[in-house]
Amino acid sequence: AEQVKARLLAESDRTLTLKSLSQQFNVSEAQIKSSFTRVYGMSPAAYTRSQRMHGAAELLRQGRDGEAA
Repeated sequence: AEQVKARLLAESDRTLTLKSLSQQFNVSEAQIKSSFTRVYGMSPAAYTRSQRMHGAAELLRQGRDGEAA
């Protein structure tokens, strides 16, 4: 799960599928999803969405703060 998380973060600008992750790590899609969900409490897709939303929120905060200055 940690390696999958690292890959998702390293390639956050791309949409990585369970299929591509399973091929890269040589395990089934089900194993990728279940182990990631067990460790992080959400699927790889949900984790990616969450990270993108946090990034977008941070950009909005920076923009708002920049206008106030």
